[in-house]
Amino acid sequence: MRLKIFISLLVLMTALLGCNKTTDNPKELTLSFFKEAWMKHDFNEAKSLTENISISEIKNETQKVPEGYWKQFNKNIEVYYRDISQEGKEDVKSYILYAVGFRTFINLELKKASSGWVINDIQSKLPNDSKYTIEQMKKYDWKGTEIQIKTN
Repeated sequence: MRLKIFISLLVLMTALLGCNKTTDNPKELTLSFFKEAWMKHDFNEAKSLTENISISEIKNETQKVPEGYWKQFNKNIEVYYRDISQEGKEDVKSYILYAVGFRTFINLELKKASSGWVINDIQSKLPNDSKYTIEQMKKYDWKGTEIQIKTN
């Protein structure tokens, strides 16, 4: 009986502390992480999609976007992404996102964990000039999507 209670409490504590959420779809994870961190500022939810990344690290990356860009934000944003993974590394994926409204490039590294993919590293960069942005956008094959969040 005590063992059952102990196991039940352990399961409950694990649920309350928030386990990492994983998925079998790396692209879906990448876009979900962007939505939670950069659009919703739900850093706890964004953290649940990562491994070995702190909430403060996530906040630091999202705060690189100048405040003026946030004011223009209207609950949907166009995002371009590309897979920049190295061939032969099946357990590691890398994506670069370009958030048009935020004028920000975001590099995400994903790692295949036992339960699915998790975000393993993040780095964002706000280009100093538009020439860099145009060169990057012309240089590679980008795919686009529009991400929306619900408003109350």
